[in-house]
Amino acid sequence: MPEEPGDAPLEKEKYMLQNAKKLVIMGAGSAVQKYGKELDKEQELLLNVADMVSEIYNMEAAIARTEKAIEKNGADSETLKLLYTKVLVEEGLQNIEADAKESLIHMEEGDTLRTMLSMVRKLTRRTPDNVIKLKREIAERIVQEKKYVV
Repeated sequence: MPEEPGDAPLEKEKYMLQNAKKLVIMGAGSAVQKYGKELDKEQELLLNVADMVSEIYNMEAAIARTEKAIEKNGADSETLKLLYTKVLVEEGLQNIEADAKESLIHMEEGDTLRTMLSMVRKLTRRTPDNVIKLKREIAERIVQEKKYVV
């Protein structure tokens, strides 16, 4: 059974980030093993890896900034930042999952592909946040404040 994140603010997001990093390592590592010095000819794979790394950076930065704000002001006064971070991390992991699958489908086949895709499913297994509901809540707060709140 996979480990479960705690209930503290940002615990689930940190857990998702940790698994997203594992996905990137798995996808990039497989590409290097399969293509070696010929990897530079696999532009689509390099694009997917670059996109995944960019998503990781965004997720990590959002978590760190929100965590810092919570430490300074408390979780109750930083609910909007928490909502932003939840949406960003949820969508980021979905993007990383799609890029990882696309890359693996290109590189592998047969039993190896099925095994690798099984690992992707294991690393992305979670109860997803309702992103539409979160975005509506964010929009409602912005309308109430009559400005973007950062």
